[in-house]
Amino acid sequence: MDTGNFWNVILWSFWFFIWIAALMVWFRCLIDMFSDHTLSGWAKAGWVILLVFVPWLGALIYLIARGRSMADRSMKAVAEQQGFDIRNDFAAPLGGEFAFAIDGPILPTPSWKIILEVYDQPKLQNTFERAIAKLNEFSMIHGKGKLTLETSAVGDRTYYSIRSDAGVEVHYTYANGYLVAAQTRALLEQSLRNREAGNTLVRSSRFMSSLPQDGNTNFSAIFYHDLAPLMQPLAERLKNAGSEMSEQDRQKLAAIDMNAPPTLVYAYSQGDRITLAANTEGGAFGLSPASLIGLPNSFQMQHILMNAMGDKNVEKKSE
Repeated sequence: MDTGNFWNVILWSFWFFIWIAALMVWFRCLIDMFSDHTLSGWAKAGWVILLVFVPWLGALIYLIARGRSMADRSMKAVAEQQGFDIRNDFAAPLGGEFAFAIDGPILPTPSWKIILEVYDQPKLQNTFERAIAKLNEFSMIHGKGKLTLETSAVGDRTYYSIRSDAGVEVHYTYANGYLVAAQTRALLEQSLRNREAGNTLVRSSRFMSSLPQDGNTNFSAIFYHDLAPLMQPLAERLKNAGSEMSEQDRQKLAAIDMNAPPTLVYAYSQGDRITLAANTEGGAFGLSPASLIGLPNSFQMQHILMNAMGDKNVEKKSE
């Protein structure tokens, strides 16, 4: 292969991408200018001259001069078309705390949970109901499946479930100023029982041992994983499928430390900067600070798991 031609193609692709992105920005500025009813005719004429005769410079000046108000106009347009105000209906009822966790089996159904801080539960729930109704109207027009919202009361707590015709479902409820969601009702109830029993992350000795030694735990965000308790049952399942595993897969599995220490990555927001740190350079599945984005071993694990679960086409798919 001609290396010179290869790099010419790469360079041409790069500049083509830049040209398409610039064109999209230019059209966005033009559409925003014409849709703004507060601009006078003379002001629009001036912007048209600037955007047409010096398009890229004109778009840059437009973004600097009117970029902040473009987002407000976009949200206003969505509110007028869909009947929703993103800022007031979705963002305003929510607080600043958010958590996502997988703290149970990962096979066959991942035990995921989502927790959102909620300031205004009735308003948020009303927004959900209106959004589902609007989505169902859209689905009916285009012949798609619809969403179903169901409620059930147990004592003084109300449980909600959203189901789609495709079989996807989400269960959630409100507790102690938070929205707690999970894939199944059983996982949701288990999460609430754990909270009431005090089985929280700060009670975990492995988590507490991962905290920074300087005692500064005023984190803005954390990423924590302790996969060792999950690896043993997974290893047993893979062991049972040993006859179907290649020697290469066995070596990959052996390279995974079943007793790997937990990994804690934490961030501090400090005025004009964000400081990111971690308690270890290692961890199961290669989740180190250097590989959090790339996850280089994740595809190896996918290959092993697919073999273990009987996918006969793995080798063909990976080639």
